[in-house]
This record gives sequence, C-alpha cells and structure tokens, in this order.
Amino acid sequence: PFYLKANDPRLAAEPMTPTSKSDNPEGQIVWMVNGEIYNHAKLKSQFYLHKLLSSASDSEIVGLLYWQFGERMVPMLDGMFAFVLIDSRSKGEPNIVAARDHMGICPLYWGHGADGSVWFASEMKCLIDDC
Repeated sequence: PFYLKANDPRLAAEPMTPTSKSDNPEGQIVWMVNGEIYNHAKLKSQFYLHKLLSSASDSEIVGLLYWQFGERMVPMLDGMFAFVLIDSRSKGEPNIVAARDHMGICPLYWGHGADGSVWFASEMKCLIDDC
C-alpha cells in the first residue's frame, strides 16, 4: 500500500475549492501537491485544458498534464512544488510519480513502513512514527 501524509492544510495562491479536483474523472489517477505551480494558467491555455478543469486551483494542472504527457510533464512545471501522483490505469502495480521543483524548494521525503508500505511527506517528522 501507498500513503500520502498531509499534516497541514495546503497553502495556495489559487485556493482549493469544493469543486477542485485531485483525481481524474475515472479516479484512476490521484495526486497531492504541496507548493505552487507558477505557470499553471499558461499551461492551461497552451494545452487547451480550460474545459477539463473544475476550478482555478493550480494543483489540478498536475493530473491533467500527466494524463496527456505522462512523466514528461514534470519539466513543464515552473514553481516551488512537490507532488506525488499514483496512476492505477494499468494492470498490476500502480505507477507512482514523485517529483519536486528543480531547486528543491519544497521538500519531498519518503520511507518504507515495517509492513512494506511506502509513505510520502513534506516533512521528515511526519514519517518518524510510520517508517
């Protein structure tokens, strides 16, 4: 199993709303973003994604770009961010993509639990009890 541990509410320049999505319509791709994607509006326009988005949240762009481009979408993002995305569209084990901005401004830690689970967090202290 895979776990995403979020202790603090997301701080966002573009706030999450009740209609903000962190999964695709089929629920096969889910993601969690920490930080801010500065060029989200440009990417939405460049790839004609406006009709697919449910809000102005910058985090929605992560899943939609992944859905279109796969892991090649990571270098397209400009900002200070870390994200974990789980893609369960293929049979067998899900594909996990964990990435952070090229400067490493937003940290991303991971660890293994005693039961073989994988945990991701933005702070090391979040993993102490589980890994």
